[in-house]
Amino acid sequence: MSVRRGAETFENRETRLEAKRIRAFTSRAAETSQQHYVRVADLRARASLLQELLKQPKSKPHNVKRTLTGTYLKILRE
Repeated sequence: MSVRRGAETFENRETRLEAKRIRAFTSRAAETSQQHYVRVADLRARASLLQELLKQPKSKPHNVKRTLTGTYLKILRE
């Protein structure tokens, strides 16, 4: 049974608004979670690339360390 909004009871209105708040919250949480997984995947890719750099004979450890530190600081800023 549909209720016109003008004649809506207080309980119906509160229930509808609470449902709206819950949907908004879960939507934001899902979006944040997805961003987190993308960020973690990106970091894993960077870490494996840096490990490969360390294995190369020409790589200088201080350059790799600088890159790792920059990556870490970038994560902290996000």
